[in-house]
Amino acid sequence: MLRCLLKLCFVILPAGFSSVAIAQALPQRPPQYVLISFDGSYNLNVWEKIRSFSTRQKNQGIDSRFTFFASGVYFISTDNKTLYQAPQQKVGRSNIGFGDSSEDVALRVDQVNHAFAEGHEIGSHANGHFDGSSWSFQEWMSEFDQFEKFIFEVFSLNQISPRRAQVVGWHMNRNDIKGFRAPLLETSQGLWQTLRDKRYSYDCSKVESSTYWPQKSGIGLWNFPLAELRIAGTGKRTLSMDYNFYVSQSGGSPDTANREVYSQQMYETYLSWFQQNYNGNRAPLNIGHHFSSWNDGAYFDALTQFVEKVCGLDEVKCVTYSEYVKWLESLSPEVLSSYRKGLFERPVPLRIAQQVESPINASVIVALKKDDQGNPLLVAQASAERLTDLRVALSVNGNRLHQSSINLAAFEQGRTTPKNLEVTAHLYNQKGTEVARSTQTLTGLRGKIGELSEQAFEKRALLGDLSEAHFDERL
Repeated sequence: MLRCLLKLCFVILPAGFSSVAIAQALPQRPPQYVLISFDGSYNLNVWEKIRSFSTRQKNQGIDSRFTFFASGVYFISTDNKTLYQAPQQKVGRSNIGFGDSSEDVALRVDQVNHAFAEGHEIGSHANGHFDGSSWSFQEWMSEFDQFEKFIFEVFSLNQISPRRAQVVGWHMNRNDIKGFRAPLLETSQGLWQTLRDKRYSYDCSKVESSTYWPQKSGIGLWNFPLAELRIAGTGKRTLSMDYNFYVSQSGGSPDTANREVYSQQMYETYLSWFQQNYNGNRAPLNIGHHFSSWNDGAYFDALTQFVEKVCGLDEVKCVTYSEYVKWLESLSPEVLSSYRKGLFERPVPLRIAQQVESPINASVIVALKKDDQGNPLLVAQASAERLTDLRVALSVNGNRLHQSSINLAAFEQGRTTPKNLEVTAHLYNQKGTEVARSTQTLTGLRGKIGELSEQAFEKRALLGDLSEAHFDERL
């Protein structure tokens, strides 16, 4: 057993053995870093909302600054879309649209200038949100060159001027853009060569465990991955990104009736994760959100509630990724190694998260069976460790049926049945909280038993930053 007093550690051996003092000075414990980013940059109202929140925090003496991974296509007007050609795509094509009018682009530039002047960081999210997993080094370089052109030639390309007379051009320059998150979190070897040649400091395009300490690659690039989490009170797994919660909780479709439930679940998930790392190995929290307001703003509210709760605590720093990089690079290799092993002075345990019972390996599936007469049945089948009094139910095309099985032959009678059905199996605990769900497509109906898709839609909750995560920015 290892016991530490002040900066001396002692190995306590079993009875019959002597205790041996270890002359080992432990480093001072690291701060608990909380790193929060926003992908996109289209929605002007959300820019204002995020900046205003951070300013209110600052006025209360709480430092909470964010990193914005901007999409380059939002800095050219839609009339100028032919300026862009993504690798392996036609000219003027983007998965997430463009910047609308020149006036809209000018207003967006003003928001970015404000944010940068207020201490936030601007990073790159490439341009048209395409899958770059097959791109070569030359293709990635083209994407990055175009990003720089759209950002830093924004005034001439769109024939606009800064909105405020006292500002001439950008507050930032090319050297201020040091971080990247790949659209879809899809990368290739060519990306790493590009980031090296473009002198980026860090990348946020991977997924790791919730207690992961960043590593620095051989080309000098720090990695800051999203975390895989279990949603508080449920058995659902997701990533530390708002869209992934949206998919896991409501299937990627609006469900505003449960807005408060979803918001509270995210808040409790983040708080539990924070408490785990604060009291544990002090690995940073990496959270990625968007400029969208799914489920009536449930996730933005959860995030701001979380920031208000933790960012003013002792030994907590809610800063940009670049500031975190500076801190990492100020450490000696020996100290950083100690941190990764959890060898440092231990804090007084912090208890701020609620103890929410979460099932382990809760699961529910849609199964196709036949009854005694040979009629096809859709059945919800579920299991969960550490929970009893479970209830299952099915939904078809978004309509809750409040039953655990459906006789397809009877279901088809008296109605026009579409060729395909979206069938969701729900698993609820005794409090009525949904702890698991699985949505699959049933094809080949109309007199046949049909076939279920092999993979549930909710698996997308473990995929990063899909293009549709940006569509609702425009609402």
